[in-house]
Amino acid sequence: VGNEISLTGVYSKDIFVPEIPFTPAKLCLLLIAKDVQQEIHDLNVIVRIPGNDPVTLALPTPANPKNPQYIQMGVTIAPFNIKAEGEAKIEIFHKKEPKPFITHRFNLICKKAT
Repeated sequence: VGNEISLTGVYSKDIFVPEIPFTPAKLCLLLIAKDVQQEIHDLNVIVRIPGNDPVTLALPTPANPKNPQYIQMGVTIAPFNIKAEGEAKIEIFHKKEPKPFITHRFNLICKKAT
């Protein structure tokens, strides 16, 4: 309704799961960039999860690019298989650049219910 984004199950630094392996239905990422001073296009997102091959996603160029920009991009990975504990990371690249311009690190931790 309206111009809303509803978020549920929001994680900050770490994701806790009840067992390993574990397969949540999906992992949704909401990427927000404010006051971007350069044109954003040709982006790749690479999600690196312990025990899994990296997942690479191409993001489309935002419509009507202009500077400065406020951009919201949604990415969904489904199914999202967690095979091991450890550090995971999400990296965002300009396709032609070898280094990411954004890296978000988080931990996947098995925490059994008591």
